[in-house]
Amino acid sequence: MITSVDRHSLWIPVAQDVAVAGYQNNGRATIVLGGKQSLPDSPSDVANDITWRSFTRGNATVIEVSGLVDAHVTLVPQERGGQAGWMISDDVSVLPSENFVTLSQKGATIIFSPGNAMEQKTARTMEFSDPQSGRRLLLGLVSGADWRVPQPMRGPGYDIRRTLAGVVVAADSDALELRNVANGFALDAVGEETVPVQLPHSRTLSVSPGLLLSAAEPDILRENFRRAWTAAALAEPAQRFSARIQASRAALALGDAKNAKAIMDVALQDDPQGVDREGVWPLQRAIGVLHGHLPDMAASADNNTPEDQLWRGLALTVQQQPPFDDDGQRAHTAELLVAGLSTLEHYPAPLRAALKGPATEWIARYGKDLAPDVFAGLPDDGDRRLASALDLSRRDGADALPALEAVSHDVDLVRAAKAREAFLLYAHKKDPDPLKLAKALDILRPSSRIAGREPQVLIEQIHAYMDAGRWTLAEQSLADLARVSSVWKDEAERVRQDLLTRMQSARQNVQKLTPEDASDLFVAFRQAADSAGHGSEEASTLLQALADSYGALGLRDREVATLHDLLPQISDPTRKQTVVDHLAALLLASGKPQDAAAFLKDQPADDQLTPDRRVLQARIEFAAGKDDAALARLAGVETDAAYDLRARIAESRQDWPGAVAALQKISTYALAPIGPLAPEQQVYMARLCGDAVRAGNVEVVARVQRDASGRITDPELKKIMSYLTVSAPQSSTALSRR
Repeated sequence: MITSVDRHSLWIPVAQDVAVAGYQNNGRATIVLGGKQSLPDSPSDVANDITWRSFTRGNATVIEVSGLVDAHVTLVPQERGGQAGWMISDDVSVLPSENFVTLSQKGATIIFSPGNAMEQKTARTMEFSDPQSGRRLLLGLVSGADWRVPQPMRGPGYDIRRTLAGVVVAADSDALELRNVANGFALDAVGEETVPVQLPHSRTLSVSPGLLLSAAEPDILRENFRRAWTAAALAEPAQRFSARIQASRAALALGDAKNAKAIMDVALQDDPQGVDREGVWPLQRAIGVLHGHLPDMAASADNNTPEDQLWRGLALTVQQQPPFDDDGQRAHTAELLVAGLSTLEHYPAPLRAALKGPATEWIARYGKDLAPDVFAGLPDDGDRRLASALDLSRRDGADALPALEAVSHDVDLVRAAKAREAFLLYAHKKDPDPLKLAKALDILRPSSRIAGREPQVLIEQIHAYMDAGRWTLAEQSLADLARVSSVWKDEAERVRQDLLTRMQSARQNVQKLTPEDASDLFVAFRQAADSAGHGSEEASTLLQALADSYGALGLRDREVATLHDLLPQISDPTRKQTVVDHLAALLLASGKPQDAAAFLKDQPADDQLTPDRRVLQARIEFAAGKDDAALARLAGVETDAAYDLRARIAESRQDWPGAVAALQKISTYALAPIGPLAPEQQVYMARLCGDAVRAGNVEVVARVQRDASGRITDPELKKIMSYLTVSAPQSSTALSRR
């Protein structure tokens, strides 16, 4: 078929009078030759990535070529060795000709004419079914000259494609026909009650192999959709899928995502394999963007044109909507949107209105290292003013507050709410007042709900309440966040964990809080524990923290009540016993030895108890006046707490030698060689010295005098020690009688 292969170029040998038309879509070029041509076989050794195939379709020969770089493809007539032919190439050094087709309206007919005086040789027209999409194409074939349509456009019932050579019109109606006229072609409608063929008012459109959407007037768009919908309803089975896709595309041009999706769904239900047809997945993606939910599909390559980047960016905004993804990925998405932003101005007004606001807002919120005038080329409308104000606030611009204030009074409630939110946050950044910010955000919540930003406003409010130390209000807003949307449940959980962490941090300094703030913190802990669920690990941790906070403030009764609530929720036996012991100790300290004993009534035998629990049991018995039982309980226990209790029992019996002997075995109070004594060591030395004086133990008194001299800093204890150590040798006998 093709007699020579160069790097990314193919030469097709055909007679000079053979008419040709060519167009391309997503990396594939289609060349149609008039008549059944006899072509040489393909070479067996191919030195590049180009692939092709040829076949006949009616009275035409079709060649499909893949592997070319779409942005640079040219198709020009070229002779080789006296043989006429056509060369298709993506060589950037080969400049395309300027043999452009000009379009004009004459009555109810569109005329395609060459852009210069070049004579068209043996031009002809034919009807052709696109091998990729099955869509009906009307072709205007040319020979000997590469005059072409440089820009696509769309009107009611037809698409005029950008071509490599000739004219290609995708027709939705059987009433449309393309015919030869003097030095060109004519497109018109035949038959009764047909809609006259008209050029769209706006003919400029970026090259878009996926979405051929022109900025036509609304009445044209509505008529286009009506005709496309009717054609889809009446189409023959073989043409039904293509007709439905065309109708879905017509609905998209109107910004009608509901009908566009419904028609697309029906088309794919009847023909699931149609998803692989040319132009379907870009249409699916566009519909998914408007719906806010993209269909599952493999990532498909596109041409990286501005329009491709725009839709790729818009699709990513759906996937990266907060709370998902991170700012780095969102910044890359903003770059894609910037690259394709100008494309929006060529779209139909309804679709442009649906896309422009979200695109410019995304750029303003997440764009990084972008030019300050990134929105300069857009019309000065509400969307641009909001985006510019948001961009100013992100850049910390001097005019940010006035700009946001101005947009916050916009007649559009959505734009006004978004601007007001940004205004409040920026004003707080300049003059922090978290409680004031939280209250202002609370007033903003109804309008932020309409604007689709209530979750973000609630999160900002929660953080403001946390900064202000209003923990119960933060929990109320957190509960509201959980009810707003299940999509935000993961982010709500992260915020909740942050709230609990900050509550725990505040608890560490509970003694420094005002009574009102401490009370608010305690209520928040109790509410968090209740919402965590009875018996959960988190609930028990929160109740333990609450009990510890009460204990730090000396609120013993509340600590006891909280531990009572905690006990049934603890499943670990060791931890449960620890809480039981602590409760018993608190009750004992409160002068309730009977209640403390009731907590420990089911204890095992002494030889199965830990030393600490035996000491606790002994303390309870001692408080109940059972000294002998307490001493028996302490038998064999050699801990500091046990010796301290033995000393107390001895002191209660005025057994001063026994008290001195017990106190001297307490290792906790071992003295450092030099330096002042710790407060508890000072009390211990005074206690030991007093018991030794009463016991007449001059040796211990002398040792205390030697070790503690000059190291007692407490004024009252210093007076006592001075009296005891100075008068001990003379008064020990008298003191022992006291």
